[in-house]
Amino acid sequence: AGSRSSTRGSAWTSESDTVTCKRARRSPARSFFVHWEGEDAIDCGIIRLADRPDMKAAAAQWFHEKWGVPLAAYLDSMEACLRGESPVPQWYIAAEAGRIIGGLGVIDNDFHARKDLTPNVCAVYTEEDRRCEGIAGALLRFACADMKARGVDTLYLATDHRSFYKRYGWAFFCMTQEEGGPGLLRLYVHREP
Repeated sequence: AGSRSSTRGSAWTSESDTVTCKRARRSPARSFFVHWEGEDAIDCGIIRLADRPDMKAAAAQWFHEKWGVPLAAYLDSMEACLRGESPVPQWYIAAEAGRIIGGLGVIDNDFHARKDLTPNVCAVYTEEDRRCEGIAGALLRFACADMKARGVDTLYLATDHRSFYKRYGWAFFCMTQEEGGPGLLRLYVHREP
């Protein structure tokens, strides 16, 4: 459950109010952002699946329902994440009061022809009733920083969006052929300073 406090504010706090709790009693892999409901602030958390293996089944089911990729593929990737043999794959979820409200992964390739451009952020999704609240941005910032801490400072992302990721520091890199599809995807790059 989220904690509440009597603080006033706008729909979301500013980017500077996002806090990574490295010295708190909570897991160092949990970042908090604040959602406002009226006058009450509710803590929402970003969780690194590697620190919460108990969430694997729920996370795999959630991503499967959002993207239609076979459940077994998510379970296999998440199991590899939990083994921790390499920095990739990784999975991250945003949760509030036990409900997954957003998530993304980092895998070798997100179904495109440029196998040389790796690793890729994949499966970025925010629940429809929670969009336009900064959740995707918080997930992207957290994942990029976490991957840098694991020795990976450059990430790629394949999408059909034209400007969404630019606001979070991603730059257009090239067009790439969608794997198994007729279309081209936009490939973005992010280099963590």
